[in-house]
Amino acid sequence: APLGWDEQQLWLDYQEKTEVQISMDPHAILIELNFEDIIHAVETNELSQSLQAAFKALSKHTPKTVDISVLKAVVEPQLRRF
Repeated sequence: APLGWDEQQLWLDYQEKTEVQISMDPHAILIELNFEDIIHAVETNELSQSLQAAFKALSKHTPKTVDISVLKAVVEPQLRRF
């Protein structure tokens, strides 16, 4: 979908702000998630290698293991809005 009026600039500003915050915190970990991979995983119940790596990294820092059910719980309600 094409980006809205200032959506691209908002994303660039957010990315820059995130990079600054991460550079200030030596314990910060950046985990990148691809939107298309997330949607594909929710629709097909299959995880890409990048999502598997992201879940593994997230699971190291959470009390419970992060898996596809967590992703679906977050993404599926949002998909209903479209």
